[in-house]
Amino acid sequence: MSKVMRFSREYKPVSTVVNVNNVKIGGKFFAIAAGPCAIESPEQYIETAKIVKKAGANIIRGSVFKPRTSPYSFQGLGREGLKLIKDLGEDLDIATVTEVMDPRDIKITANHVDIIQIGARNMQNYDLLKEASKSDVPIILKRGLSATIDEWLYAAEYLMVEGNENIILCERGIRTFSTTTRNTLDLSIIPLLKMRTHLPIIVDPSHATGNRDLIAPVSKAAIVSNADGILIEVHYNPDAAKCDGAQSLPPEMFFELIEQIKPILELEKKLVTGTTMNLEEVRRRINYVDEDIIDLIANRINLVPALIEIKSKNAIPVYQPERERQLSEKYLRLAKENDISPELIQKIFNLIITEMRSLQKQKIE
Repeated sequence: MSKVMRFSREYKPVSTVVNVNNVKIGGKFFAIAAGPCAIESPEQYIETAKIVKKAGANIIRGSVFKPRTSPYSFQGLGREGLKLIKDLGEDLDIATVTEVMDPRDIKITANHVDIIQIGARNMQNYDLLKEASKSDVPIILKRGLSATIDEWLYAAEYLMVEGNENIILCERGIRTFSTTTRNTLDLSIIPLLKMRTHLPIIVDPSHATGNRDLIAPVSKAAIVSNADGILIEVHYNPDAAKCDGAQSLPPEMFFELIEQIKPILELEKKLVTGTTMNLEEVRRRINYVDEDIIDLIANRINLVPALIEIKSKNAIPVYQPERERQLSEKYLRLAKENDISPELIQKIFNLIITEMRSLQKQKIE
């Protein structure tokens, strides 16, 4: 019998929502990660981070380890830059992400950032994946330059073997015969992946296009394709950037991008957490959550006919005290894990269970 892969919907039917430093990624929650490709100096990183947070980003990107095609290109600040990331994340109270290339850097990096990124060139660096799987921090896994979907998902499986389910897939374009853009962005992969995996999927329009003028339309397309976030390169002075300046947005373009995607996020009912909200935004999010609650209760009620049929065929009584006790214990445990009042959860599920039991009796009678 074939093994059920941890990345699959068969293993986990419900979409994973990654929680990191007040930011949620997946389901209805949308991530906006932005910042410089490489951290060049404290001034460049800090100033750019302040800009993107003010605009509406909820994750700051910036790498201290940079894989470059030429060995003579700027390679990043190395381990010395990790303290800069940690300090900035704490000062700005915002989630941070940086790339790791060497298995020996996983542990120290995990102690300094909120999210580890494994780049396209290292998607099948199995020693790196195995070491990263031992970490309990969320991991962004970029698709390889010419990787198939199965290769990408099995790379994610390597990251999950030690029990870490906080894996975020990132589509950043693949290499094709076309040279019009830096890579060829495969947006069709997003709905396909949504069918095959519970893991969230974000899109990197910067590396996909290599052209700052294409980032806004591609970001919009990613949102309506049901992506769970975007990863954008922003530099406070792109013309002076040591890395990927042509695909980095200047501050004014990033502010404009955020304004352009707001109505699309609204239309798609995507929520950006970890940012400052006004009263209208808070109420809008409450409305979305309330709608979800009603949908979930309806789904639970719709399972009653199937439940009755199975119980009738197998002479199973409607009321099963042991089953209800197990459910109660499970709900209370989840309440504590999510910092919710156990009394509140107990009241809610007592009502639900009582209603489900009543509906079963009515159907049988």
